[in-house]
Amino acid sequence: METGVPSSRKRKSAALEGCRPAAATGAADRRSSEDLDRISRLPSEILGEIISLLPTKEGARTQILAPRWRHLWRSSPLNLDCDHIGPRLKLPRILLSIISSHQGSGRRFRSPLLYTSHHIHAVEACLLSPALDSLKELELTSWRGHPIPASVFRFSPTLCVAHIGHCSLPDDTLQGVHFPLLKQLELLHSTISEGSLNRLIADCPSLECLLILCCRGARCLRINSLVITSIGVNNYSPYEPMLEQIIIESAPCLETLLHLHEHQGLRVSVLLAPKLETIGCTNATSLVLGGSAEIQCNEPGRSNVWRREHLDLLGSLDIRLKTVVLNNYSGRKSDVDFVNFFILNAGQLETVTLVVDPTNIEKFLAKQRRKLKLEDMASNDSKKK
Repeated sequence: METGVPSSRKRKSAALEGCRPAAATGAADRRSSEDLDRISRLPSEILGEIISLLPTKEGARTQILAPRWRHLWRSSPLNLDCDHIGPRLKLPRILLSIISSHQGSGRRFRSPLLYTSHHIHAVEACLLSPALDSLKELELTSWRGHPIPASVFRFSPTLCVAHIGHCSLPDDTLQGVHFPLLKQLELLHSTISEGSLNRLIADCPSLECLLILCCRGARCLRINSLVITSIGVNNYSPYEPMLEQIIIESAPCLETLLHLHEHQGLRVSVLLAPKLETIGCTNATSLVLGGSAEIQCNEPGRSNVWRREHLDLLGSLDIRLKTVVLNNYSGRKSDVDFVNFFILNAGQLETVTLVVDPTNIEKFLAKQRRKLKLEDMASNDSKKK
């Protein structure tokens, strides 16, 4: 037995529905669609920022979403990643077409791999285009060892991220360049003199993250920065001179310091870094903490003469490290003494990571547990773990 609305009323309702004008039905559908598409109601400035965060292809495709979106991409801050916008042979033409038609400012520009002179000329044209005015992020790579284009430095007042690879940075080009907003700097497989490298870092007062990989031209890097928080270095280079020493003269906010090459020797001196919590090193790293006690683990058979000579200093060192990572740990005496130094003297140490050869790993670890003075750790927190 059917209950609810009488059948006669149902038939009447259906009849009225059938008599409803088509225009009224269409208007209702449009209102429903508008309710669902609330994002299109946002101001054009906000939509432009959203589009600028999308990969280049996806940003361009927003033009087909609706009439409202048709012109937004060309007026939004440009995010131009040249490795994902077209086939290699057609890339220069596509790149120049985009850059010539874009009406907004620049957000990010990532150059393509440079195969021909046409690629180079297209990149140089982009760097001079008003479409990249006020650029925030620059990734210029595979410049085939050529001097960096001088046009790059027109972005120095606005750049926040710079990734420079496979190029040379001549002294005269860098002279007087200042990057007030730069927070992240990466130099890869490039050539830069020691004087220019240290001046460049000093002229980046907002620099927080520094990465130097396989560069040549400088032997010593000096850090004096109120804001830098992390430094990573792979100092191997097939050419001389290469980086041999890092001196942290004053870095009150530095938290992480990494030596990323396990065979290339590097001397690291930390004079003032009260917030340094993580050191990543290899058995080719030499550390000087507080300007006096040198800690080395790169010479087989070396006895820890420094430890006997500086026992009076160890009591006064305030080592606030929480994490130590030692790559290529071999278990020889110099490695064991190196690790034990931090176990016995770092009062806030939480984690020690030793990267070892996996051969006979269980036997090796059992032997190392006997050598490492884990029961005498200076850190109470570590003892509880």
